[in-house]
Amino acid sequence: MFNTVLTLIRGRSQDAGQALVDANALSILRQQLRDAAAGVEAARRSVAVVMAYADRERKALPRIAAQLADLETRAVAALGQGRDDLATEAALAIAQLEAERTATERALATYDTDIARLREELSGAEDRLREVQRG
Repeated sequence: MFNTVLTLIRGRSQDAGQALVDANALSILRQQLRDAAAGVEAARRSVAVVMAYADRERKALPRIAAQLADLETRAVAALGQGRDDLATEAALAIAQLEAERTATERALATYDTDIARLREELSGAEDRLREVQRG
């Protein structure tokens, strides 16, 4: 008898919960659409931010290359003048710039991968949102 009463209570509780959801289904759906649209907009902003970072790294590469060329020229000139101390300093600076260039190239490759993935996810999210809005 006790189990029957518990089953009845659980059944009524489930029915009441379902009735509440059914009565408010349109409000719930509209809010879910708003949430999905906000999520898509946030994803768009994320893609834009990553693209801005990638652009910054792309612009840094020519600057680094120019600095490397300038330092290499100066190092050769210093060696020609017998200034080993200046050539050593230039070599250290060249090593640092080459490390910076490598890090920049890696970051750029990572950004490009992230941009492609984020664009794909964004496209899928936009498609799903349009489908839900049509339905």
